[in-house]
Amino acid sequence: METLSPEFKPKIGIDTKEWLPSMDVVLPIDGSEIPDFQKWVNWNGFRPNHSGIDFAAYLNNRNELIIGLQEGLPVRAIADGEVQQVIDCYGPYGTTVDIFHGELNDSADSRYTHVVPCVEQGKKISKGEIIGTLYKDKKIGEQRLVHLHLALYNSWKIAQSRPFADPEIVFGAENFIECDSSGSPEPKLIGVETQPTKIIIANQNFGSETRVITPAWKTEN
Repeated sequence: METLSPEFKPKIGIDTKEWLPSMDVVLPIDGSEIPDFQKWVNWNGFRPNHSGIDFAAYLNNRNELIIGLQEGLPVRAIADGEVQQVIDCYGPYGTTVDIFHGELNDSADSRYTHVVPCVEQGKKISKGEIIGTLYKDKKIGEQRLVHLHLALYNSWKIAQSRPFADPEIVFGAENFIECDSSGSPEPKLIGVETQPTKIIIANQNFGSETRVITPAWKTEN
């Protein structure tokens, strides 16, 4: 299981009301369970019109950017807590699992969307425990990418001024590679020595399960 920085991390307990930088959490998807995984790419991150982060893209050990994850990958609780609700979103969204990480109805909570759950409301959850697997949209035509949307909510009192927390800040920016445009099929990565040799968009129906893009910067000049 992937753990974050070994430095001191704020603990999460019954009095936790707000998500803070570099808390005592684990990533919701363990990269070691993805073949050739190198590092997450913050391809569709936190911003005013997107209240969480999508675990949807990563750089592999062949310097290829993979957009779209594998159906059935385990999804894990990022911290100890209790399942507050399991919501069937219907259609292409799969199901949402909502976990409180302190006193019920007055604590920080985490919300995991596009999953097939294996937990029920009221279940006590440990950090790193599997709560479901990634869901794949079964509709015909262009499908939603297989990915996890993770949103972090502060308690109701704090939510009046700061309803959401940026998951990248909570997990630590060192766990992600930034890119220049959210949701673009041909993003450029920031802070890397070389750009990806190719972009592979997986688990999306464009006439086939996977399409490969030769990035525009490979054809420049």
